[in-house]
Amino acid sequence: IGHWCHGKRHGKGSIYYNQEGTSWYEGDWVYNIRNGWGIRCYKSGNIYEGQWENNMRHGEGRMRWLTANEEYTGQWEKGIQ
Repeated sequence: IGHWCHGKRHGKGSIYYNQEGTSWYEGDWVYNIRNGWGIRCYKSGNIYEGQWENNMRHGEGRMRWLTANEEYTGQWEKGIQ
């Protein structure tokens, strides 16, 4: 769901990774790559909300690990907090 350009996700959009709807991403895309701001909900229930670059958490963001009842808010560098 969202904007497309030359057959690729581009602009604002969302994708569901499973039929149950428990694993999804909603946010910015640049030619099929998560780039910009977005929210990623994982099948485990964990949620990341923040900046993306080249499909990785990168920049300011917040990760909530629901099963461990933990949260991190701050900078991410190529997927690493």
